[in-house]
Amino acid sequence: KKTQKSLSYPLLIKARGGGGGRGMRLVQSATELESAISSASREAEKFFGDGTLLIEPFLKEIKHLEVQIASDAHGNVIHLYERECSAQRNYQKILEEAPSQGISSHLRDRLFHDAILLFQDLTYQGLATVEFLVTPDEQYYFTEVNPRLQVEHTVTEEILDIDLVSLQLHIAEGKSIDSYGTPLRDLRPTGHAIQARINAESSLDFLPQTGMLLE
Repeated sequence: KKTQKSLSYPLLIKARGGGGGRGMRLVQSATELESAISSASREAEKFFGDGTLLIEPFLKEIKHLEVQIASDAHGNVIHLYERECSAQRNYQKILEEAPSQGISSHLRDRLFHDAILLFQDLTYQGLATVEFLVTPDEQYYFTEVNPRLQVEHTVTEEILDIDLVSLQLHIAEGKSIDSYGTPLRDLRPTGHAIQARINAESSLDFLPQTGMLLE
C-alpha cells in the first residue's frame, strides 16, 4: 500500500510484450491500481504470452514521434528522419505523417542523435523504428524500439524518394549502407506525406468491430 501511494498519478500501465493498446490501462488513483494491474496482466498474457507490465508516467498533450533507423552488419547506423503519429484513437494510430510539424530543429537533431546512439551499442542488421513521446516544452521520453519495417514506412519513402523494402533486402544480404545505390547519408526530405487509417468501430460502444465495407 505504501508503494501504491508513493506513485505519481495519473500513470500508465503497459504490457512489456506487445502494443496496440492491449494490456494498457490508465490509472487515475491508488485505489484503481491493483485491479488495473490484474486485468492488464491477464490481457497481456492472453495476447502476447507475457503478463509482465511496465509502469510509466502519463503524459498529457504529447507528440508521438518515431525515428526511422537503418543499421548494417558493418557497424554503420543512420537515421532516415522522423514520422509523427500523435493522432490516435484507443491507442491505435489514425494519422501518420512525415516530417513532423511544429518541432524545433534542435529537438529533431537530439532525437536523431539518441536513436543512433542506441543502435550503435547493438548488433542489429536491418531497419527499425525508435519511438519517443515529446512534451510541449520539448522534453522527450523513450518508449520502445520496433525491430522491423513498420507499415507506416511509406510516408518516409514519399518524402525521401526511396524504397525502404529494397534497402531492407540490401542490408539483409550483408551489404553496407554506403554501397546502396542511393547515397543515403545525403538524403533530405522534400514535401509532406500523410497516411490515414480506416477504423471499423461499433456505433454503440466505438470499440473495434468487424463488418462490411461499403462504398
